[in-house]
Amino acid sequence: MRVSRLFGRTLRAAPAEAEHAGHQLVLRAGLARQIQAGSFALLPLGMAALRRIEAIMHEELAAIDGQEFRTPIVQAATSWQRSGRYADYGPLMLRAEDRSGRALVIAPTHEEAVAELAAHEITSYRQLPQIIYQIHTKYRDEGRAKGGLMRLREFTMLDAYSLGADTASLDQAYEALAGAFTRIFARCGLDVVAVEASAGEMGGGEPREYMALSASGEDTLVLCDACGYAANSEVAERTASDGCVRCNAPLRLARGVEIGHIFKLGTRFSQALGANYLGVDGAEHPIVMGSYGIGLERMLQIIVEQHADAQGIAWPQAVAPLDVQLLRLGQGEDVRAAAEAAYADLCSAGLRVLYDDREETAGVKFNDADLLGLPLRVVISERLLKLGQVELKRRGGAAHTVAREQLVAAALQPT
Repeated sequence: MRVSRLFGRTLRAAPAEAEHAGHQLVLRAGLARQIQAGSFALLPLGMAALRRIEAIMHEELAAIDGQEFRTPIVQAATSWQRSGRYADYGPLMLRAEDRSGRALVIAPTHEEAVAELAAHEITSYRQLPQIIYQIHTKYRDEGRAKGGLMRLREFTMLDAYSLGADTASLDQAYEALAGAFTRIFARCGLDVVAVEASAGEMGGGEPREYMALSASGEDTLVLCDACGYAANSEVAERTASDGCVRCNAPLRLARGVEIGHIFKLGTRFSQALGANYLGVDGAEHPIVMGSYGIGLERMLQIIVEQHADAQGIAWPQAVAPLDVQLLRLGQGEDVRAAAEAAYADLCSAGLRVLYDDREETAGVKFNDADLLGLPLRVVISERLLKLGQVELKRRGGAAHTVAREQLVAAALQPT
């Protein structure tokens, strides 16, 4: 990708409404742009990073035999009325009618749709257990849409569902999904704490939230460094002035942002929507369900916030939108030819390269490279060409030179 052809641009200063570091960097680096309150467009670099996150999710879900599926976001209101959540969601759920006057909802979550789907597809205990998942759009009419990608009305979510014959299979699926979520966050470079939480409108048992530690977080967490106890302050049994409920050690408070959650739903939705299976005893039983979700745009902004310095973003390799930022310094034909050759060689080696071919000053290019924060920066200049060298610099590391013919080998070396 050439910077001269890139759709989107960097900003020298963040808009006034961007109060927190992650929000500011998302805008300044050209990852996303606000369309209206609670609605953002992801630009190509933001989409590239999101796709890297999605790829990790697909790998980890496949590792526990998860199967990808897709349900519609526009759903009949009848299933929500049967589950009892049509009224419970209140103004958070957007409602509509089709041309025939049938009531519809824009789904904020998909438990009802999954239960209805299971009612059609699952008939016997031999088909259980199952783990299915989708990475799909959700809509919630948030009254406090703010903070950039942190609280959107329209957003992307990984939502997974477990379907089992009994509570034992639910327990196994719950632990499998919890492990997959932990690995997803670790691979994406996130500092996350799993905390006890409220079930809210989801119901069910053992709700767990995955909280990213963040100064911009709206949730207060109660943490014990001695034994690892962690809870959202909404459900914590002790306050920070008390000792830990488990070990009586001192507690501390921290701010956090919820980026994931897991619930044991039990049979609430399967009973309401007729999702039953024929058991080994020949009788019908309700399918035992679990629900598991991660918000992707929110996760993207937290990655940016947690991996930043005074100059800009410092992407973890696994989720960086591209691998290399190639800077051409100078306008001469020799430096142009050398930069084009380096671009072709790096791309041919399988590296994803952002080539800054603009007619801009070295200062502008270096500042943008630091702001975008790709894992490796490569510089081609007239001075270096005379020495037969190119300059490489890992984000956060020191610059060094290598012979031009060693560029690809050096760029491919693991960090």
